[in-house]
Amino acid sequence: MKPLLSEAPGARAFRTLSSWIDQGVLVPGSCLPSERKLSEKLKVSLTTVKRALKTLEDEGLIERRGPRDRFISGKDKISAPSLLENGIAIMADSTLMFTEPTFSAHGRRIGSGSIAYITNGVCNAVQSSGLHSIALHPDILAQDNFDRLLAQRPRGVVISEFPDHSKRLPQLLRDMRGAGIPFVIFGDNPEYHDCDRVVSDHAAGSYQLTRLLIERGCRRILCALSSGDPYWVRARYHAYLRAMEEAGLTPLPMLAQLPVYLPGDNLAQHFQVMSHYVTGCLLPYFRDEAPPDAILATNDQNGFEIHAACERLRKASDPEILIAGYDNIFEDMSDQGFDPRILVATVDKQNYEMGQELVRLLLDRINGRLPAEPQVRMIAPTLIPLR
Repeated sequence: MKPLLSEAPGARAFRTLSSWIDQGVLVPGSCLPSERKLSEKLKVSLTTVKRALKTLEDEGLIERRGPRDRFISGKDKISAPSLLENGIAIMADSTLMFTEPTFSAHGRRIGSGSIAYITNGVCNAVQSSGLHSIALHPDILAQDNFDRLLAQRPRGVVISEFPDHSKRLPQLLRDMRGAGIPFVIFGDNPEYHDCDRVVSDHAAGSYQLTRLLIERGCRRILCALSSGDPYWVRARYHAYLRAMEEAGLTPLPMLAQLPVYLPGDNLAQHFQVMSHYVTGCLLPYFRDEAPPDAILATNDQNGFEIHAACERLRKASDPEILIAGYDNIFEDMSDQGFDPRILVATVDKQNYEMGQELVRLLLDRINGRLPAEPQVRMIAPTLIPLR
């Protein structure tokens, strides 16, 4: 039998050897050819062959007898069909949970901006579809285990959200493509543009917030976002510029805040450090004769930090500066003693719905309901006025 050249080398080697065993090409009880001969026959490296043989041993398909000899196991040891043939692998940083967002007495979702709700939505959608699911954590996923997973031919893979500390995602994407495994991914980073993906409509959220502030009489609106050039910063800032232009207002230069990471879980200390840092960032804007009358924050937590900074900078006689948050996590901050009325509004990105849409998109791809080119589905956010 010829190996499947379209698969990733490790998965191809394992799958080809498995099929030779299942079809009787390699007879139970017979000695397996040497690693070098298998490498030549399969047209893969010796390292790949060793990895495939280790996986075959773990699966009970072959047995090691002595330092070099490996024998095909008896029929009673041949593995059953993989459960993943009817399953979805979920790749995420968050713990897999099946909880839905809860609601406050005012009918607002509580903490739905938590990124974990994307994975929660994925889990519930997979369960509702009647398929199995398996959790994968990319930072601890060994390559031979991933090869084994691909060889077992899962229905598909959902890549929810994770920071990719190990920088392995590009290789994982190449491996899945090579194995012909359908997958979908959350986010709109440039490296995802040839993938099926689900994205929050950040432009719509920022535009709605800016329009709300304009309707409240604000004219000098400052857009404060994280530094760098992620896709969501560009989308939100361009939407702010569009809303200001439509209203005939002059936009202020964007305040790009560097991310600050502190060790430990001392939230009070972190808030003090960040609010003082933001004070320094805002100082040049308050030296003008007309300081900002409203600020668009990166998220709700940043909104509270900005409020503390503004209280240090503005004069007692100055009018209130309206602050709009983002992500709908202000309820979590309120539990830490912050007054939610500080924020004039926030945006719910519908993370739970994005998780569900990831699964719907994957199933549409699996069932042949999509064109060949990559699909992107935008999920509209919800504006939440708070006062």
